[in-house]
Amino acid sequence: MFVVALVALVAAVPVLARTGWRHALAANNEAAAAGAADVNAPGYRAVVSPTPTMLVVHRSPEGRLAGLTMLAQTGDESGGVLLIPTSLVVDGESGRVRTLASVLASGGVDEVAAAVARTLHVGFDRVVAVDAVDWAAATGAATIAVDNPDELTGPDGEVRFEPGRLTLRPEDIEPYLRLRKASEEDRGRLFRNELLWTAWMKALAKAPASPSSDPFTTMVHTLAKGGVEVVELPVKRADATTAARVETGVSATSGSSAGAAGTSDRETYYVVDDDPMTALVSTLVPFPSAARPGDRVRVRLLDGVGDQPAALSVSAKLVPAGAEITVFGNADRFDYDKTSVEFFDEAQRSHATTMAAALGVTSAMFNPTGDATVDVSVIVGRDLAGTGVDPKVVAPGPTTGR
Repeated sequence: MFVVALVALVAAVPVLARTGWRHALAANNEAAAAGAADVNAPGYRAVVSPTPTMLVVHRSPEGRLAGLTMLAQTGDESGGVLLIPTSLVVDGESGRVRTLASVLASGGVDEVAAAVARTLHVGFDRVVAVDAVDWAAATGAATIAVDNPDELTGPDGEVRFEPGRLTLRPEDIEPYLRLRKASEEDRGRLFRNELLWTAWMKALAKAPASPSSDPFTTMVHTLAKGGVEVVELPVKRADATTAARVETGVSATSGSSAGAAGTSDRETYYVVDDDPMTALVSTLVPFPSAARPGDRVRVRLLDGVGDQPAALSVSAKLVPAGAEITVFGNADRFDYDKTSVEFFDEAQRSHATTMAAALGVTSAMFNPTGDATVDVSVIVGRDLAGTGVDPKVVAPGPTTGR
């Protein structure tokens, strides 16, 4: 097996303002046999490995949903942390309208992971449920200095964290992430979570490396060593009609300061802010996998100009439009002036039209004799090469084979 190191995609979202590194285009024997074995030759094809992702489901001591975080590894040792409100409203496949907290309470970790994947239109490589022990283990011997903006008390009314500069021990991480003030919206907790994650990553970056078999610990230490952006999922308050449809009965987050049950007196529901969410997630996960079959348009992206990084940068326009780049490689020649979009099944016409519109191509062409292992095929011509983003490039080439 060949591994082609192609790095692309400077972030298109100002809040990140950094390079999204993509590594690993792996060509299996079948792909190589279908085209050329030389990565620089016309006809070469490589199967794209999706951006590694992990959904972290934080459960409180009572077993309720205390937090949700998506981790994405966009480079060898870099990536993003996306904080998701537990009171986010999701439409279930059965038509039920619930918060993510309610989904966990009634369906467990797998169901809440499926709901998040449907909402973000991204599949997850791993889903891990973590508790206080896991947070402490991932922290190790590190201590975290954070500027805490709020006084936080436990369900028993005891002050757990004073406002001001704090030095948190490993056992403090979980309750600090979980606790909320009385009647506080979940976005208040997410703001403190953003402060803690940022400080935590800086502390872990300085900590000595300690091998671990735990996937959560491994992922956060890997991201910390290379640098990470911590951001909140773009959401807005649900309107009255949506809020009225939400099934009630489960608090969004366990561990607020109000009441012995550890629940907030009043919950604010959120829905995703679609356009900013799509842009942000596409930057954090530049090469997503589909959350479920048919959720994304399978696209084969081909270099028709002899400049692989420039051709690959076009994916920055396709992914926000709903593409899953499954194959990348070279066209049959390198003198294409115009970018072309083809589809091979009439059922994919609307998807092909969407991809063409995202690229500014006039129309998509139907090719009944083409390879229908993908939904849409794009050959990048001189009119588009390099217009997706300004890529930071690691020259392509085969590495150690397996």
